Amino acid sequence: MIAWRRHLHQHPELAFQEHRTAAFVEARLREMPNLTVTRPTATSVLAVLLGKAGPGRTVLLRADMDALPIHEENTFEFASQSPGVMHACGHDGHTAMLLGAAQALSADQEHLHGEVRFIFQHAEELFPGGAQQVVDAGVMDGVDVVVGTHLLSPIPTGTIVLRDGPLLAASDRFELTLQGKGGHGASPHETVDPVVIAAQVILAFQTIISRQRDPLNPACSPWHRFTVARRTTSFPIPSR
Repeated sequence: MIAWRRHLHQHPELAFQEHRTAAFVEARLREMPNLTVTRPTATSVLAVLLGKAGPGRTVLLRADMDALPIHEENTFEFASQSPGVMHACGHDGHTAMLLGAAQALSADQEHLHGEVRFIFQHAEELFPGGAQQVVDAGVMDGVDVVVGTHLLSPIPTGTIVLRDGPLLAASDRFELTLQGKGGHGASPHETVDPVVIAAQVILAFQTIISRQRDPLNPACSPWHRFTVARRTTSFPIPSR
């Protein structure tokens, strides 16, 4: 998994451009036994594993694969080789982890009940992103449980955190246009200064979080959600 992750980190691709990444993932999956591998979209990959131990639920494990438009300044030997593109959000780790899960589970088909699906999703970083496309392609049909894997730095190394229901916030974008007019410094009363208006808007937006949200249900810090959510479970990974 370390080798996979470093390869992916060296070759990051932006949302909807994950052609080499998807090809790499597909090739690794086809090296594993008992998997049916398909491409729901041009840059996503799905592997399906049918258990032989009897009927059971259908569980979907999900990872994202796209990188961000950030130039990497690290000097590691596996640093990004694509100028202006970097795996700065850990999707290389997510992809490597899911490949590792597929490798482990595909070798244990005899003891598995039901079905396991592994979806390597494209375009997580752009709204509305690739999630809707893989849903439209039928990847979610008949699924009972979804586990979305994600790395998070504040969690101690060697620990897994689980939560029933949503856990991390999604991002969205909006545009706000402020209209005003300039003027002479000697006649400020004749201007409508949009810079001052923009400053007031930014400060007012901040109070939505600091004055209108329940501090026990924050909207700004996913780590706080781990500590206060009643149904969150944290446990160390046993060593072998």
